[in-house]
Amino acid sequence: MSFRPEKQLKVEEWWYLPQLDKLAKLNNRMEVSELADLDHLCQSVLNFFLMNPGRLISKEELLKEVWQMTSVTDGRVAG
Repeated sequence: MSFRPEKQLKVEEWWYLPQLDKLAKLNNRMEVSELADLDHLCQSVLNFFLMNPGRLISKEELLKEVWQMTSVTDGRVAG
């Protein structure tokens, strides 16, 4: 399952850009000056958290929704 917020979101000094599905730093002309180097899984986890702001998400929910599994070791999430 793919999780992608539909609008731009500010995360500290970074912006989530839905058209790129990436976190980016923007210059003062709002042009991309740097992209976060996240692999697909990290980006999926980030997107899941961005789509669920202010809500405590359990490890079990994260495994089910992002990894699409329920029976794995803690190292899969913590590693």
